[in-house]
Amino acid sequence: MPTFVDLPYGFSSRPYQKEVQKAIFVDGKKHIIQVMHRRSGKTINNLNICCGLVYQRVGLHLYTFPKHKQARKVIWNGFDNEGRKYLDYFPSELIKRVDNQEMYIEFKNGSIFQLCGTDNYDALVGTNPVSITYDEYPLQNPMARLYLRPIMSQNEGIEIFCYTPRGRNHGYKLYQANKNNPDWYCTCMGIDKTVKDDGSPVIPYSEVEILRAEGMPEELIQQEYYCSFDVEMPGSVFGSWINAAQDSGRIRDIPIDKNVPVFTWWDIGYNDETVIVFMQPSGGELRFIDCYHNRTQGLPHYCEYIKQFAQKNQIQYKHHFPPHDIEVHDFGNGLKRIQIAASHGVQFEMPSPKIVGPEGRESLRALLPRCHFDKTRCETLIDALRDYRHDFDSKNNAFKSKPIHDWTSHFADAMQYFALTWQQHFASETKSHPLYRYVS
Repeated sequence: MPTFVDLPYGFSSRPYQKEVQKAIFVDGKKHIIQVMHRRSGKTINNLNICCGLVYQRVGLHLYTFPKHKQARKVIWNGFDNEGRKYLDYFPSELIKRVDNQEMYIEFKNGSIFQLCGTDNYDALVGTNPVSITYDEYPLQNPMARLYLRPIMSQNEGIEIFCYTPRGRNHGYKLYQANKNNPDWYCTCMGIDKTVKDDGSPVIPYSEVEILRAEGMPEELIQQEYYCSFDVEMPGSVFGSWINAAQDSGRIRDIPIDKNVPVFTWWDIGYNDETVIVFMQPSGGELRFIDCYHNRTQGLPHYCEYIKQFAQKNQIQYKHHFPPHDIEVHDFGNGLKRIQIAASHGVQFEMPSPKIVGPEGRESLRALLPRCHFDKTRCETLIDALRDYRHDFDSKNNAFKSKPIHDWTSHFADAMQYFALTWQQHFASETKSHPLYRYVS
C-alpha cells in the first residue's frame, strides 16, 4: 500500500517563503536567488523545498555550505528555533536509510539528499546532481559553482542560492546579473519586507535597536538585517582598498606588454589552492596581469602553465618568488620543491619572507594604492582580496585578530608575499640593486 505524506511536513510557511516554493513547484524556475536577512527562516524553507524536490525528480540533491564541518554543525546535528531537529523535516515514512558519516539520506523512491562543503569542491565534480542548494553562497568558494554549473546545465537541474549579503563579491554579482532575468526568481528582503501571516514583522525593529545599543557594528546591522550590498564586508582586511581600486579605475582591462618583464609570486598547496600572481611593473604602477589557481595538482602542472603563459603572450620572466617553505621535501619523491621546479625549467629566487602577524597585511595595504588588476584574468583574485576577513566574535563583541582561513587565504597570502618581497628588495633599494634593475 502506498504511503501518503503531506509536504511541507510539519512546516507552516510564511507568505514570502511560499513565494519561493511557488517559483519552483508552480512556475518551474530552475534558478533561485534568495537574499534574505538573518533569521528569516531561509534554511528551514530550503530544506522543505529539498524534501519536495527529492520526490519531484529522482536523483542526487546536494545541499552545500562553505565548509563540510559547517554542514554537519548547522543542519545534520542542528535544531531550529523551536528545538526541532532540522532532519525531522524529512518524513521518516519516506526514508530508506541514513548514512551519518557521509551525511546523506536515501529515500524509498531512489533519491539521495546529501550535505557537503564546497571547501573540497573537487570531491563534487564526479557527482551528477539534479539540484544544488548553496547556503551562505557569498562565503563559498566560487570555483565550486564554476565546476558544477556545466553538470547542472546538462541535467536541466535546479540551482538555489540563499544568503545574506557579504559586500560586492560573487554573491552580489550573481544577483545583479540576474535580478531582471525572467528565467530566474530573485528576491532581496530585509526585515522591512518579511512578515508573518498576521502581518507582524519576523524581526521587530526594536530588537535591532537593542543590538545597536549593545555595540553591534552598524555595517554588520545593515548587512545582516537590511540586506545591504553597499557596506564593506564586516571584518574585511583589504575590502576598502579593493573598493578604492574599483572606484579609481584600477580594476580594468590591462594589456600585457611583451617588452616588460614579469614577476610571479606563489602560494603552494595541494589539497588547498595553489595560487600564482603575475605582475608587470610599469612606471609607478604595479600591474597584475594574471592569477592562476588550481588544486590537487603537482608542481610540474604549475611550471607548465607559466611556460605556456609566457609563450602565448611573448613575455619573459624576471623573477619567480616561492613561499617561505619552498625548501620542504615533496612527499611523493623526496625531492625539494625547489629542485622539482628547477627540473621543469622554473628557477625560483630567494623564498618570500614568512608572513608573521599583521606585517604582511600592513605591507600589502601600503602597496595596494599602486596596484592595478586586470578585471577578467584577476577576477577571482579581486574577489578573494575583497572577501578575506576577520570573523566577528559575538561573545567578546569584537573581531578576531587573526583572519579566517578559507578559500580566500591562499590568494591573500600570495599577495602578502608580493608585498613583503617588494618592500624588502625593491622599494627601499637603489636602482643599482640586481633585482631592481629591470623595474626602473
